[in-house]
Amino acid sequence: MYLKVFFVLGLILVSFPSFSGVYRCIDENGVIEFRDKACENTAQEQLFLPYVYERTKQNKVNEPNEKGRKNSVKMQKLLEAEEKKRLTLETRQQKKSEKEVLKQARRALRCKNTEEKLKNIESQLHAGCKIKKMNRLKEQKAHFEIMRQRYCSVE
Repeated sequence: MYLKVFFVLGLILVSFPSFSGVYRCIDENGVIEFRDKACENTAQEQLFLPYVYERTKQNKVNEPNEKGRKNSVKMQKLLEAEEKKRLTLETRQQKKSEKEVLKQARRALRCKNTEEKLKNIESQLHAGCKIKKMNRLKEQKAHFEIMRQRYCSVE
């Protein structure tokens, strides 16, 4: 018998917190606060709002209307376009700097090759050869000296 009484009292005590609710309190500055305990100052307005466990309808404020959807789509497209422009600009700048590095590397390689060819031509001229070949080597030397001025000069 006592066991049943303690069991019922235990159930009542355990279920007691589930009957709590939310208190709406307004302080002296007019600020509204929601609390789980009663307001300290009883002179102010106090409203007990019990917890509601029913499923409520979706708030219409959160549902954008057709105009709001169109505006948000337009804003999203504008943001995407701005991001695309920024990425395109960064990509162009990166490609431009990569092209400049490649251009300098090609220029250095051409300078090196031109120097080697000039040394080769000069060694052939010093070794001696027929007049026809010597004239052709002199023309080549003049050509490669122009090339050396173009590729080996610092800009």
